[in-house]
Amino acid sequence: MKHISTAAAIAIILAATAAFTLWMYETPDSPPVQIGGSEARALYADDLRTEIIDVRDPAEYETKHIAGAISLPLPAIERDAPTAIPDKQAPLIVYCDSGQLSAIAADTLAAMGYTRIRDLGAMANWGDQPDPKRKTPDCGCTTKQHTCFLLPLPPTP
Repeated sequence: MKHISTAAAIAIILAATAAFTLWMYETPDSPPVQIGGSEARALYADDLRTEIIDVRDPAEYETKHIAGAISLPLPAIERDAPTAIPDKQAPLIVYCDSGQLSAIAADTLAAMGYTRIRDLGAMANWGDQPDPKRKTPDCGCTTKQHTCFLLPLPPTP
């Protein structure tokens, strides 16, 4: 009887160790980092793999967004992120209107295994004022009634 309880204890310890090891490997390498507009613009300009992700409602995205951003609404992020952003090591910049949804999105993406997440918070933190003359087709967007925030121009070779 004593051997059965020892064997059961060993089995429990091994199961707990295995569960902890799996949890450790599924945890992202680094938690989301909050950044300001100048850091976000520099990251976007310096690394071509950087994705800017607007997690607001699609109607808000259609009205105004950072040029180059993709619309990935928070309610659909778990379903759509693997297709929209297949590279889990690509730098990601997430934003919304106030910073609340972007924080949730950043944590969700981290839990999904994305490792280089930067939370801009509110879209206004991007820092540039919208250019009222820059409308479709100049910004590359498909909607006609919106304003895009300007991006820094890459250096010319």
